[in-house]
Amino acid sequence: MYNQFQNQGQQNSNKLRYNWKIILIFLPFALGIGIYFSITSGQPKNDPDQTIKIQQSHSKIPYFYISTYEECKKELTLSIDNYTSSFELPRQYPFAYTKCERSERQDYSYKLQQTSETVFQLYKQYTQIIEIIEASYYLQFSEVLFNMTDQVILGYEQANLNRPAYFVRTRSNIFYSFVIYTSSKVESIYQNQLLQIRVYGGRVNIKFFLYDEPEQIIKAYHQFIGGYKLFPFWTLGYQYFGQWIEKKDLQYLEEKQIPLETVWIDELKNDYLPPNYKKIKITYPTIKLNTQDKKYLIKNSNREPYQGCVDDENVNYIDYNVQNTIQKETQLHPISQYSGVMLKNFVNNQISENGQCKGKNIGIDEDAFHFSNKNPVLLEKKVTEKYFQPLNTFAQSKQYSDHSNYVKLIMSESAFFGQGQFSGLIFDSVELEQTIGHLIYNNFFGLPYTGSYGCDQSESTVTWCARWLSIQAWMPLFMSRSTQQFHFSNHPDYFQQIHLEVIARQSLNKWIFAQFLKNYDSKVNAFTGTIIQPIWWFNTSDIKAYQYEEREFIFGEVFLIAPIIEDPEDQYFTEYEIYFPQGDYWMETKQVTLFMGGTHVAFKIISSTQTPSFQKAGSIVFKQENISLKMEELNNIYSLYVVFARQQNDGEAEGIMITLQDLNDENVKKKCYENGNNCLMKVKIRYVFDEKYHSEHYFISCKGIDKNTVFENVQINTLNLYHSKLHIQNKITLKNPLIIKESFKFEYDLQQYMY
Repeated sequence: MYNQFQNQGQQNSNKLRYNWKIILIFLPFALGIGIYFSITSGQPKNDPDQTIKIQQSHSKIPYFYISTYEECKKELTLSIDNYTSSFELPRQYPFAYTKCERSERQDYSYKLQQTSETVFQLYKQYTQIIEIIEASYYLQFSEVLFNMTDQVILGYEQANLNRPAYFVRTRSNIFYSFVIYTSSKVESIYQNQLLQIRVYGGRVNIKFFLYDEPEQIIKAYHQFIGGYKLFPFWTLGYQYFGQWIEKKDLQYLEEKQIPLETVWIDELKNDYLPPNYKKIKITYPTIKLNTQDKKYLIKNSNREPYQGCVDDENVNYIDYNVQNTIQKETQLHPISQYSGVMLKNFVNNQISENGQCKGKNIGIDEDAFHFSNKNPVLLEKKVTEKYFQPLNTFAQSKQYSDHSNYVKLIMSESAFFGQGQFSGLIFDSVELEQTIGHLIYNNFFGLPYTGSYGCDQSESTVTWCARWLSIQAWMPLFMSRSTQQFHFSNHPDYFQQIHLEVIARQSLNKWIFAQFLKNYDSKVNAFTGTIIQPIWWFNTSDIKAYQYEEREFIFGEVFLIAPIIEDPEDQYFTEYEIYFPQGDYWMETKQVTLFMGGTHVAFKIISSTQTPSFQKAGSIVFKQENISLKMEELNNIYSLYVVFARQQNDGEAEGIMITLQDLNDENVKKKCYENGNNCLMKVKIRYVFDEKYHSEHYFISCKGIDKNTVFENVQINTLNLYHSKLHIQNKITLKNPLIIKESFKFEYDLQQYMY
């Protein structure tokens, strides 16, 4: 019995040793799998959700594939490729906001069909909103045809040749957006309600944003394109656009003490600038580096720097996934600043015209090496992580800011705006309605308005020019496509008034940009990240509002702006029809008159050059006093404009206010963005009417939006109060300014501060 147990114990011991050997062998694999899933959990799915193979009659490319990637609950990517003639280089996600978690349940449905006709259909709310009726894939290019029947393209952005974007509204007022991104040139034609997209080589990626609200769609677009929830506020400034610049205009701007670092000049005027002006050329990142250190460049299969085409020039491609790449660029090109990392147009020299950089760019047909910090890794042709993102990090912006401190005039290839060299299409039209439309929808994509300069048109008059400039005064980027017909210095008296309005709006816009930082805090109601919106933006069910979308717009969250776009009826006044969006009351800011939402009125305006503006009830707007023409001299004393919401005899209003004294861009970036800091506080004012003693009481509360709010002794000196129900207007100048150094622990009764 003992020997039997001993033999059985020996066998069990041997089995245990054998099992431990198996465990030890497979333990690294198990740990690796566990680590992999822990890292990749929450990431977009690499493998496609659906893939179909479409047969073609072409001998060189007899078939191609269409795949779908359901990356987020309301985002979908459609990929068209033949996986034989091209590939995309992988790009690490440079921003946390570009990632999203997948959801098991999608809020949309779609169909893929194995035919070159009616290839793709997408449904939302049981309604078809997207239809691709044809797709084809050739050796030199591929084509996709969208059916846009009963749909309106609200916004269109094709600043980068390989990444056009569209913002669309259907007849049933369902909104969606999509961006096409690839490594080659993209052309588009819209005609007879059909949108034709032609891509000259490489995979075609179409990413759809299918969120319910327009602001969610635009926000998702900005997150995907640049990692921003809003385009950066330091891109504000004037743009002087045209084929030359007059020296007297520069002198005039200097006399008015406009800081020239806020004037962006088009590159076409390089030869017309005075010799004492330094210039920075904002260049493409695809450039030949004068270095033998190849690790900073993308390699081909022979481990040599890959050479491609950009703007008919041979270039190398910088690999921004390599550590210290930006520092190396700065060292080699100290006078240049790079505004993006977009890989523009790859070319396959083997099938191009004699290997020359001319004609169309038609993709890559070679493997390439992506160099990590230590070892090169050969990329497969079928790469799943295929996103190209521009690089406009805060570190790079810091380099740009430091370099521009001692440069009088900044040159750009168009307008350094948002992320990279963005330049919207120029719309040559004298119609002010089109001006408003383009102004709004370019703003969705973070683009400067590049419409016709109204004061240059042959049929333009001084009053028409004034109306045009009054619209532009609300833009974050003031454009002046100046020619011989109109110059700042030719109209000093007239321009002085317009300029003061513009500079005030510029200051307000910088400050409102800071308010938009509340996007980064989930406790504060998220905003769009845009400056201006159409009047239906916050209430898409307001059917009447769509009729006025090219006559009025919402500035920020609380201003309704109705520029005068029609000629006056007589010399004394202009009667102008204005519509007020549903859901709120609106107060006219000059005559202090209240209007109910959902109504339209015939508003009489004495001057055809004025811009009627209305503030939403329940809001607080902050204005800096004594605005200086020098940005750096703006002080920290504010006036509050308060419109109380209707609440019987009482009322309340609230808003978001910046907490900084110094609104210099660098200070705002440091205090508002870095290390988790923010520079925003919630301000709430309550009005209480004591019927027993017939006395008024105002209570104020100021609190940082979280514990990381930075305070710099902001002063409130004047209160302009309006009660929307009682029609009480009251301006109060405090006998001692209210100085805000930190969050209030309780409400303050303003009675002690009043005279």
